[in-house]
Amino acid sequence: MEGGIHKPPSPFKFNATWLADESFQDLVQTHWRPFDPSLGTPAGVHFARNLKKIKSLTIPWAKEKRQREERELRTTVEQIEAIYQEENGGFLSNSSKDTLKSLE
Repeated sequence: MEGGIHKPPSPFKFNATWLADESFQDLVQTHWRPFDPSLGTPAGVHFARNLKKIKSLTIPWAKEKRQREERELRTTVEQIEAIYQEENGGFLSNSSKDTLKSLE
């Protein structure tokens, strides 16, 4: 960057809630390679390579997950706003209540 300040990349931060996400579990199970001592690679090096690979795949996975969750949240907020804008003077009808329950 000409004359500008170079900002270093932000550190990778693992989110423990990812462990409960089935798609994250699938990502790890698909790409984690078991240790094979016959290959002559030290276990620590093999482990570090696995972590590096998982990290490189987790970053785009987490970004897509966040975007999907934000879309779902916007949709839910729009649905709730539409329900509250219906008639009945601000009171919810039984069908509106049922709709809200289905959003849970």
